[in-house]
Amino acid sequence: MFYKKFQKLFLSHKTFIVDTIEKKNISFKQLFHNAIKISNFLTYKENLRKGDTVIIKIEHSSTYYEIILACAILGIRESALYLKQ
Repeated sequence: MFYKKFQKLFLSHKTFIVDTIEKKNISFKQLFHNAIKISNFLTYKENLRKGDTVIIKIEHSSTYYEIILACAILGIRESALYLKQ
């Protein structure tokens, strides 16, 4: 499973992204931990399964990348909407 194979990659405390929208630094470990929480939400609250599709309408913040990783963990296709501002 994805979680077991890539867990070691995401145990680093190195900064993954400097989020200027939410004004915080996110480490690889925090990114992975939050993605697991989101994947649990998608599985148990929204009843999404492998092969389902999720449309993401969110700014490019750390949350955006957490959702993408959560979808990858579950095998859910994601499609992002890019809106002109």
